[in-house]
Amino acid sequence: MDNTQPTLPRQETTMRTKTNKHTKIYIAALNVLTLRTEESLSELSLALQNTKWDILGLSEVRRIGENIIAYPDFILYHMGQTPGKHGVGFLVKKYLAKHIIGFYGVSERIALLNIKLPEYKDPWTIIQIYSPTEQAETETTSQFYQELNKTLQTYAHKNAIVMGDFNGQIGERQWDEDAIIGPFTYSSKPRSRNGKMLAGFAMENNLTILNTMFKKNKNRMWTWLSPDGKSKNQIDFIMSNKPKCFTNINVINNLNFNTNHRMVRAELNSSQPKNPRPKINPEDIKLNRYSTEENVNSLNLKLKEYKRETKDAGIQEKYNWLERTIKNTIKENKTKKENSNNWISEKTTNLLEQRSALISAKMTDNNRKEITKISKEIKENIRKDRRQRRMETIERHIRQTGDYYTELYKDNTNEREIELPDNEIIPYILQEETEKAINTQKSDKAPGPDGISNEILKQMKADLIPILTEIFNGVISTEIIPKQWTESNIILLFKKGNHSDMGNYRPISLMSNIYKNFAKVILKRIERKLDEQQPIEQAGFRRDFSVLDHIHTSRKEKCSRYKRREAGDPLSPALFLAVLENIFRKIEWRDLGININGRSITHLRFADDIVLFAKTPDDLGKMINDLASESAKFGLKLNPEKTKIMTNGKKDPVTVEQTQISYVDEYIYLGQLISPEDNINKEVERRIAKGWKKYWGAKEIMKDKTFTFQLKVNYSTHASCPY
Repeated sequence: MDNTQPTLPRQETTMRTKTNKHTKIYIAALNVLTLRTEESLSELSLALQNTKWDILGLSEVRRIGENIIAYPDFILYHMGQTPGKHGVGFLVKKYLAKHIIGFYGVSERIALLNIKLPEYKDPWTIIQIYSPTEQAETETTSQFYQELNKTLQTYAHKNAIVMGDFNGQIGERQWDEDAIIGPFTYSSKPRSRNGKMLAGFAMENNLTILNTMFKKNKNRMWTWLSPDGKSKNQIDFIMSNKPKCFTNINVINNLNFNTNHRMVRAELNSSQPKNPRPKINPEDIKLNRYSTEENVNSLNLKLKEYKRETKDAGIQEKYNWLERTIKNTIKENKTKKENSNNWISEKTTNLLEQRSALISAKMTDNNRKEITKISKEIKENIRKDRRQRRMETIERHIRQTGDYYTELYKDNTNEREIELPDNEIIPYILQEETEKAINTQKSDKAPGPDGISNEILKQMKADLIPILTEIFNGVISTEIIPKQWTESNIILLFKKGNHSDMGNYRPISLMSNIYKNFAKVILKRIERKLDEQQPIEQAGFRRDFSVLDHIHTSRKEKCSRYKRREAGDPLSPALFLAVLENIFRKIEWRDLGININGRSITHLRFADDIVLFAKTPDDLGKMINDLASESAKFGLKLNPEKTKIMTNGKKDPVTVEQTQISYVDEYIYLGQLISPEDNINKEVERRIAKGWKKYWGAKEIMKDKTFTFQLKVNYSTHASCPY
């Protein structure tokens, strides 16, 4: 047998050297249909001469066995088992040969390349695949993905790429898939069976499908042409868990090679992107971190001077004195340095002291041996202490997790004031009411602009309760509100979508905790009266009311959704419901709505989530415009762009404020997908996707083997439940 390697056409390539450093590494995937003969390999080599590439993954190579062959300009690796079928492999440019860690053939459908790319700290794993077709048995495709999952999770390095012919259509991006699928998909057709498996695999392994992340003309997105030339689809993909390292992706449409697939090529930064160091302002330290025993004792003494210092002062002056006294006391004790090593156990501390004493003593052989022995113990104990600290931190955050979001408050009411008869005597606030409000405030919450935390108020409540009660009663009797209560720090939390769109941020108002205690006292007094005035249609912010009834009703009927932002202090939910109820009482919808169990239903409310029900588009248009018009009188504005209509009938145009409301086939209402088809499978898929998204958001916890299974369960239940 002649073992002489054939001579292939030499490609015109530019070798990377220190003096000719390129800014990109081109990683591509192509289904070649066959490279069984040297002639077909020569044909591919010629076709690649005018195309930029550095690493090319190959599907359907159809070469038997596992082999690595060096050619003048590249290295060929292939893996195949069935004669004339399947097979995968790689072509790697010669200049990268010294960076190759190794090839690994998992099967005739999965091959792996580990490579230490220049300028990257961690190696890259590139997995080339050839998936079973849509016509294959479901069990066959499932086994393929099980094997692919195992390969990625067992053999892959920190940086991973999975690419090749997946033989599946992903269709449009679905709910909560923004982490794996971008906005630029090729087809709006339903997701195929293989496409569903591909999306599930990507979600499970936190892989982004790069084909969908860069906007391209539709003609530059398809990767496969049917044998009859009539159908085009996107079934070849490149995915990575490091999408920010890639600057572009293209489909090469002029490759002169005999295949009905087109090459997909991603452009990888030749150097690892650097993460900016977080800037820490040393002065930006919350006052509650210094809520120490020294603060309590010092503040106790100063608060005893309240009566004398504020004898003839008004409400604003009294409040200023109280705020200034608390803040100044804490600042005085701020100079005492906080112990940053308080996580180290007493045992570790004792070992450190023993070693320090030995080092200071006269050095002998016995001392050296003892120092070595103690050093090993110190290292082991510090490891245990760090683990214990991490577990305690996670458990603390799990306990603290809850619904703490408060929205930006804004006064949009008309410039008019209603004079109410002052014929009711308001009972004085009791110290017991103030104490209950303080006790029910949550700890470990960010303070408002005054920096006074709930921890301080709780620790000082014995001395503060009489003072605060006096101030609260003064506010009611004089109708003078301390100006500090009108101030708040507003921070923006990103939700999802485009980072440059301000509508994708949730505003959080950090208000004075003293004001929140006052508001809680007032709310406790009025909530029963307000709740009695709410109709059965309103289920938000009410005891013994659930979202389930509203979801059940909405799943049956066509509906329109109206949404706005709520305010940001303890009173605002109750007051908002009162205003909303007043609006609906002024609207006349007697002959509108739909009949459910003999009762006419025009709408459902869950806080500010409102669903309107109508028999016809004309009725719905009237109802939306009535609601918008009446709401405007109270300073509330309906956003037509965020108002959607869903129907099981004719889609006639509906307009509000000269804007046409768009129809949708599905939407999320109270955390559940609603659609006329009542497709529960889609809702299950959405929740699975959301669960994986939460999982990868906490991967340091969920994938850390040092954490107990029970701790992970607790975290999943309290902090990442996908509902």
